[in-house]
Amino acid sequence: MLTPSSFFSSFDDGVFTFLGQRSMSQKDPLVARSVEQIQSLNHPGVVALLVYSDDQDLGPWHGSLNAYRHRQAMHSVKKELGDRVEIVEFDRGNFLKFLGEENLDDSPVSRAAWAALVLASGAV
Repeated sequence: MLTPSSFFSSFDDGVFTFLGQRSMSQKDPLVARSVEQIQSLNHPGVVALLVYSDDQDLGPWHGSLNAYRHRQAMHSVKKELGDRVEIVEFDRGNFLKFLGEENLDDSPVSRAAWAALVLASGAV
C-alpha cells in the first residue's frame, strides 16, 4: 500500500506535488499564496500543479472554490514560476483507478501522490 511517507521517499527524482488551497482576498491571494508556498519549499524538482476541469472533481477541502477559478489561478502560478512547475490535468477515471489499486481514500495526499505519478511518468 502507498502511504504518504513511502510516497514521498519513493520520489527521489525530484518530483514534488502541490495542491492549491482555497483563499480569498483582494489581489488573487490563491496565486500569491501558492507561489509563496512553492518558493518556500526550496525543492530542487518540478512541482506538479493539479488543475480541474469540472467542479465536481474538486475535493471538499477546496470549499466554495470552483474549477474555473482554480484553473485560472494555477495557470497564473505556472506563468509566474515557469519551468519550476508543471500542470497536471485531473483525470477522474485514472485517479479512481489509482485509489482502488493503492487502497487509498480521496484526500489531498492521495491526489498529490497521483499527480506526482502522472508527472513522473511523463504523461503530462
